[in-house]
Amino acid sequence: MADGDATIPPGFLPLINSDIDDLSYSVGYRAEFNNDATFDISYTTGENTIEYVTSNSINSSFANAQRFALVNSDDIRATIPREAIAYGLELELDTINIDFTQSYGDLFFAMGAEMRTDEFRIIAGEEYAYLDYDTEDGVPLFAVDREAGIQGFPGIGPQSAVDRTRDVFSFYADAEYEVSDRFIVDGAARYDDYDGFGDTVNFKLAGKFDLTDRVALRGAVSTGFRAPSMQQLYFNNVSTQFVADVNDIDMDGDVTELIPQQVGTFRNDSTLAQAIGIPQLKEEDSTNYSIGVVADITDRFGLTVDYYSIDIDDRIVVSNRLGFGLSSALDAALIQSGAGAGQFFLNGADTETSGVDIVATYSGVELLGGELDFTLAANFTETEVVDIFTPSGSGLEAVDVEDVFNAQDISIIEEWQPEDHINLNARYSRDALSINLGLSRYGEYTVTDSGSQTYGAEMLTDLYVSYAFDNGIRINLSGNNIFDVYPDKTTIGRSRNGAIENGPNGELIVDSDGVFVYSRRSVPFCFNGAYYSLGLSWDF
Repeated sequence: MADGDATIPPGFLPLINSDIDDLSYSVGYRAEFNNDATFDISYTTGENTIEYVTSNSINSSFANAQRFALVNSDDIRATIPREAIAYGLELELDTINIDFTQSYGDLFFAMGAEMRTDEFRIIAGEEYAYLDYDTEDGVPLFAVDREAGIQGFPGIGPQSAVDRTRDVFSFYADAEYEVSDRFIVDGAARYDDYDGFGDTVNFKLAGKFDLTDRVALRGAVSTGFRAPSMQQLYFNNVSTQFVADVNDIDMDGDVTELIPQQVGTFRNDSTLAQAIGIPQLKEEDSTNYSIGVVADITDRFGLTVDYYSIDIDDRIVVSNRLGFGLSSALDAALIQSGAGAGQFFLNGADTETSGVDIVATYSGVELLGGELDFTLAANFTETEVVDIFTPSGSGLEAVDVEDVFNAQDISIIEEWQPEDHINLNARYSRDALSINLGLSRYGEYTVTDSGSQTYGAEMLTDLYVSYAFDNGIRINLSGNNIFDVYPDKTTIGRSRNGAIENGPNGELIVDSDGVFVYSRRSVPFCFNGAYYSLGLSWDF
């Protein structure tokens, strides 16, 4: 088999398959006492597992080793496995909650505690998914050295497996006082202590004032805290990402070709991260404000309008792909890791979010012997990145901050989700019949990915019909997106688009618009079209 012969002559498109399992259950006990006190204790456990399988691919280093071991090319191709388990992820939470409430006239008091254990695991994949078969102790065995691991989505070896736990203890106290018939104030404090991380205290102050019997004002101010998740602390892998080829840009400045690159996501306590001085993640801090009006305009018509503002400091974000040439420390670390670029979770942005929530209800409309209720809910939100920065004292301080967080990283936060989402729900009920019709409008949004594209607003329609018989049997018919609406097709970041005209007789052997028909970056609703289901239940 000559050096120029392909192991899979027609080529191949690696596929990433996943097997997801969820399991959770809760048990608890609640008691009510004669003195207006309650006591509640519960235990909840849940586990989510994901197993990734890379298929329709090959481990190029294995094929290279087989090429030198075997002579006949057909024999070589027959020995090449085409799939392997890349790795698995598991997240488990065990939580105990204890809550106590007591009323003292116009004062309502509540307090409670939570004890939680978080466990995060990365399970090594099969050897074929990650092993380098044509290298020994870092030294190539053959004249040609091929890439290790299954292509497209390489696996994780035992050296990168993770099994970490974290204990969290929390305590809160809440008091609500009725100052007068028209004015209620509420104050709360919460203490959280994360094992091996740190502790924090946060506060909330809220109030509600009745302007009239039908109109009230409400508002709140609070502080917030979010510790880094287990995934942000400990996730690491190397995968093939298609990045912009700066040498292939058209007259409009758009990238017309993407090239594959091995990119590693390295946890903050990894050797590579420590070599370039990436600091440990710290908590996100937030300050939250809201003010709104609650109006029962008529006995049937109700309306709430709330404005909110959320400022987040030290937001945890994923850095841009950091490649060679930015700093000598990064260059040396990447060479040791075998990746062409690396990215990290960092406290690197401050953001401001503001928005308005509107909920209107109209109920009790008599129609054909039944009742019709309407609910309109609308949300308008805008998020702005007000500052980006690299952690103080880190090895990234010498790197331009715009290399660490580029325009796409900012776009992810500001533009990759609709700024407005409106739902209109109508529910009709008559005796044993129930019909629910829902309309959901997703506003336009913009994605930056080797170019920029704005996707138009779309309206989805859902329908649910239920009928209950006297014997306890209920039939449910539901349809999601019944008019088969799809998002706009993507024109950017499609990956591997183009033509190849080097067949044996000069014929066209590849003519592709790209791999991805719809955006792989952000889709606010599913692009699988309409979905229908029929269910049967029996109450006995």
